[in-house]
Amino acid sequence: MENLHLKIKALRKEEGRTQEQVATVLGMTKGNLSRMEKGEVAISPERLSELAAYFGKSVEELAAYETLEEKVTKEERQDALSEMLRQRDERIRRMQQAAENYLYGLLGNHLIDETAERLKGKKNIKPAAERVWDTPGIEHLLNGENTSENFPMLEPFRVYRELKAKEKMKGFMEAVRAELGLSPDDPDPM
Repeated sequence: MENLHLKIKALRKEEGRTQEQVATVLGMTKGNLSRMEKGEVAISPERLSELAAYFGKSVEELAAYETLEEKVTKEERQDALSEMLRQRDERIRRMQQAAENYLYGLLGNHLIDETAERLKGKKNIKPAAERVWDTPGIEHLLNGENTSENFPMLEPFRVYRELKAKEKMKGFMEAVRAELGLSPDDPDPM
């Protein structure tokens, strides 16, 4: 029953009672009650029961009573936690925005390169978007967490990766068929 002495003092003041009034009813001196409220003397179980009864509470209710300071501290903790969560969400939003700006910049640079190659008359030019999708480590940015969920590059990137995976699987299956001496018309060996 931590800070019980503070709870008794706070409850007494909340009810508008003086130390003298409470001490008289409980059959003790004002000085003894004062020392009790300061935490200078231990409160016996019997005295605790008397105090609880005086304030119309059970011992458990008296022990659970929140002083104004405890309520304020609790509210301050909740406010601080809310502020920390707000700041965290804001940091996440800023990091997502930075990732999106980087990706747009990367796409813009590849568009410039693609345009320059077309102007020079090059053939079989790799599209700018594919150049972005093939950038090493790009999957760490385009994973749906490091950008906002409605970022326009997410779905095309997912589709591109699926197509690439299918192409790799097709190449793998062709290599398996060749190794087994099967023609493309033979049934699937798997």
